[in-house]
Amino acid sequence: PDEALELIRSALSRPVGLVIVSSPAHSGGSSTVYALALELLARGGELTILESPRTIAVPDGSRQEEYDQAIPGSLARAMESVAGGQGPDGRP
Repeated sequence: PDEALELIRSALSRPVGLVIVSSPAHSGGSSTVYALALELLARGGELTILESPRTIAVPDGSRQEEYDQAIPGSLARAMESVAGGQGPDGRP
């Protein structure tokens, strides 16, 4: 657990990036996302949470988008809207 936490904190300290949290229902994924959001926002980072369905109220200073798992391509479209057409290096 300590190694995993260090890895996540390292990812949160980078100037750009993506952290994906995926978990079965009722396994603590939303609580994990909320805790990560608080830590990232405390560091001055920006955050967008994509959920299907929306299950948590996000902390102030973050953005939340919902997508529909039943619609093919819904998650990809939501991710594209968050990225704003940017490539992995932050440029169009």
